[in-house]
Amino acid sequence: MNKINKDWKEVKLGDIVYFNPKESLIKGKIYKKVSMDCLKPKTREIIKYELDKFKGGSKFRNGDTLFARITPCLENGKIAQVSFLDNKEIGFGSTEFIVLREKENITLNDYIYYLFITDKIKNIAIKSMTGTSGRQRVQEDVLKYTIVKLPPLAEQKRIASILSALDDKIELNNKTNKILEEMAQTIFKEWFINFNFPNEDGKPYKKSGGEMIDSELGKIPKGWKVITLKDIISIAKGKKPKATSDKITEKFTMPYLTINCYNNEATEYTEYNEKMHVKELDIIMVMDGNAGKIFYGKEGILSSTMAKLIVKDSNLNELVFYFLKSIEYDLMYHTVGSVIQHADKQYMLNKKFCVSLDNLERLSDIFKCIRKEISLNKKENEKLSNIRDSLLPKLMTPNGRRADGEIRI
Repeated sequence: MNKINKDWKEVKLGDIVYFNPKESLIKGKIYKKVSMDCLKPKTREIIKYELDKFKGGSKFRNGDTLFARITPCLENGKIAQVSFLDNKEIGFGSTEFIVLREKENITLNDYIYYLFITDKIKNIAIKSMTGTSGRQRVQEDVLKYTIVKLPPLAEQKRIASILSALDDKIELNNKTNKILEEMAQTIFKEWFINFNFPNEDGKPYKKSGGEMIDSELGKIPKGWKVITLKDIISIAKGKKPKATSDKITEKFTMPYLTINCYNNEATEYTEYNEKMHVKELDIIMVMDGNAGKIFYGKEGILSSTMAKLIVKDSNLNELVFYFLKSIEYDLMYHTVGSVIQHADKQYMLNKKFCVSLDNLERLSDIFKCIRKEISLNKKENEKLSNIRDSLLPKLMTPNGRRADGEIRI
């Protein structure tokens, strides 16, 4: 046994991690709250929170890990680390979180997060679940008595810093994409709804007294044209494949694009199908379930609950996408069906917007550049996630090291 192995000690999780550490909050007072919906699968950062009166629930501080105890949230990877609170501030959240915290001079919060997203810990937690079907919960005591190998604090810090650097870059890309998306939607609103696109002098058209003419949508800029979606797009609904696999194989090479895939949850794979093939700049609409939701295309095969919106004029593709994003909530509200909500295709196809045919290509190129930048950031995040996931099991065990402490590749 080399020195690396000797430095790692076998311990029970309950001896090195605080489970649901005690904190005090005043009932009826407003605090920052994290519901289960605030956690994005397989994502360290908590993407949102709300302000609410405290009535009960889990309590946590910055650095703590929130570990979903209920199915299917845990299987989907809802494990995150708190970082949005102020110094010494306490937040609260769902009763379905197990809160995990470092023990001083024994463990580090960053290391705990990565330890609990390993397949070993998740699988033990999932196998321990008890309760009625669909509402099964992790048995906390099983986790507390789980044996793991723990490295010294210095090594914990080294491991966490390697993995954190990857997650930091992923989170930066996500923030950049959010800014780019907001910028694109702001530009669309200013140019195609408020009509304050740059005139020949670079000034906002409508605010600068640009000529407006009557149309069925009201006043629009001179030279612009009203377009009905049904005249420029067709709908290609996905189909359920004969078979899928939970991993890539020689036969199943293409991601099967379901709502779970877009929500960063479990991805399945299926065979290539030219008719159902989706490319990264295609427009995708959810037809069943979260009906009306609009997504960027991503390389894969369309599922039966989604549809590809094919724009006849490629110069209109980006404008149609951002127009649909601007009315997304309206489309999600106007659905049909009682038990399962279905998108109202005719309602969507009858929607109208107006464009300038004179400089259509130039306007489209601006939005296309933004979408391509977002797409590049997403692709980089996929690569970074794969690197992190491949490094994780090697870093979290002494068997993944050479005698000099470096990672075995």
